Amino acid sequence: MPTRSFVRGLTGDSRNGHWVQKRPLQVGARYRFRRLGLAVLLLGIAVASAPSALAHSGGARAGKTGGGFPGEQLCTQCHSGSDANSGSGSISLLINGANAADYTYTPGESVSVVVQVSDSSAARIGFQLTARVSDGCTNAGSIAPDSSSKLVESAGLGTCASTPGNIQWVTHRRAVTGSSAEFTIDWTAPDADAGSVRIAAAAVAANGNGSNSGDQVYSVLAEVAAVAVEPQGDPVISSEQGVILGDFYSKTERGAPRALATVLGSEFVTRGSEAWHSFAATKDFPTTLAGTCVNVNGVKAPLKHVANSRIDFQVPTTVAAGSATVKVLRDCELATEVSSNEVSFEIASVQPALLRSSDDPAAVAALHADGTPVGPKNMLPGIEASPAAPGETISMFGTGFGAAATALATGEVAREDRSLASTNFSVSIGDTTVPVADILYIGAAPGFLGVNRLDVKIPTDLSSGIHSVSVEIDDVMSPAGPRLLVGEPAALAQAPQCSSDSNVLAGQSCALSFDGVEVRFTVDADGQKACARVAARNVERCGDQSVELSRYGVSASKDEMGMWSVVSTASQATIPDASAGTTP
Repeated sequence: MPTRSFVRGLTGDSRNGHWVQKRPLQVGARYRFRRLGLAVLLLGIAVASAPSALAHSGGARAGKTGGGFPGEQLCTQCHSGSDANSGSGSISLLINGANAADYTYTPGESVSVVVQVSDSSAARIGFQLTARVSDGCTNAGSIAPDSSSKLVESAGLGTCASTPGNIQWVTHRRAVTGSSAEFTIDWTAPDADAGSVRIAAAAVAANGNGSNSGDQVYSVLAEVAAVAVEPQGDPVISSEQGVILGDFYSKTERGAPRALATVLGSEFVTRGSEAWHSFAATKDFPTTLAGTCVNVNGVKAPLKHVANSRIDFQVPTTVAAGSATVKVLRDCELATEVSSNEVSFEIASVQPALLRSSDDPAAVAALHADGTPVGPKNMLPGIEASPAAPGETISMFGTGFGAAATALATGEVAREDRSLASTNFSVSIGDTTVPVADILYIGAAPGFLGVNRLDVKIPTDLSSGIHSVSVEIDDVMSPAGPRLLVGEPAALAQAPQCSSDSNVLAGQSCALSFDGVEVRFTVDADGQKACARVAARNVERCGDQSVELSRYGVSASKDEMGMWSVVSTASQATIPDASAGTTP
């Protein structure tokens, strides 16, 4: 099928890649075409005769810094005027605002490198920069251009036969007009000490005469050494409170099998390393993390977090009661393995401690049944908490509660509730002892390493305010410290009770209780819109056809007659798995 040209005045077929004219040309067209052809020919001759005026205005070819590297040239190969750096101008190289010659790099860090060029005779200025290891065979780290420059690479320039690979240069994207210019590059130093690094830069100060003559070329080469780093010493566990219970705030120098614990000191990991482990990655927690392990009585402990001065681990289940030894091994099971000093850590069958979600205020780690945190409103940045209500059931978290009836192996994370083997426990909130019937669950917290969960119904007669909270297991009391904020009782009597399949008319409302928290459903005066609100949580959902707050056991919809029907599932509501909520 013929393809139409959109050039005004022409119509043609595309045949074998050529356009064939079909409509006769107008008078004078042939003369105009001839003039156009002559102009194109003259333009081609002009461009060919003045390569320096246009050839590198959009960036220089690779390998023009003159840094003395294999295969490297200098801009004087094309631009003739005088020897490099013989003009009246200057070039300087700054790293982090200081002279490059005075700078020492830290492996892996990223810094700003600035090339400054000035020449009073220049009309336009361009540049190129590269960073190499001392022999010039490979890149020294990496360089990245800003919006005014671009990266060029070459595998054929600047490489040695024994180390092939692409070499990086940064050059101008468009030459800067004027007698001075400043080019900024981001340089990331090598990941490890690469010895002396050579950063070379060159610039052309073109005089704008339309030829490659009379231009000035400037170059600079900086030798940048690595920061002198002292050899890393052996790991050391602190002599005082070097190993403590994993609640951290109590500084208890006693732990229990399956409980969390913390070791404090220095040089625990290879310098610059730190690592966390998430239970989602594998079934069990590892005993080596970032090359570091912790031995308790010669048994490798499951690790949650390792850093230079702190390691969070689980006491192995096989460690017997009594005085245990703890030591840290860096480069564990490698030829370069180094060991810390050995310290003692007392082990008991149980050592309960409640965890805290914040230190100021010292709020106990706890969740409402909907998974939101218990505590003052602004307790956690970006997360809105709320007080517990009398009659509400909350989940509190701790460690060291003892063995589960269905045992967990060392490092194993429970995927379901596993109650304690012991039945000798009690919970106190303030001066009130919680009735045993209101302790709904105590055992392993699914999804957490070494963490226990405690589901407790808040006594209905408990006054509002801040209360101390503790747990006692097998006659061992948890350390003092955690606090629980209790609010006012839910005002459930102010509206009729919602029941399943209740019909709510325009202007009416009803309320239901979800685990001691009021959920109120209200229809506006016109019956067009309805809202479900949980005042204690500052949660509200509205809609003109349906509303749902599944977390709080209520949903509603409007039928074709405009009647709102409420469905209550509060009686079926269960406490969400702690692993889906806030991590203690």
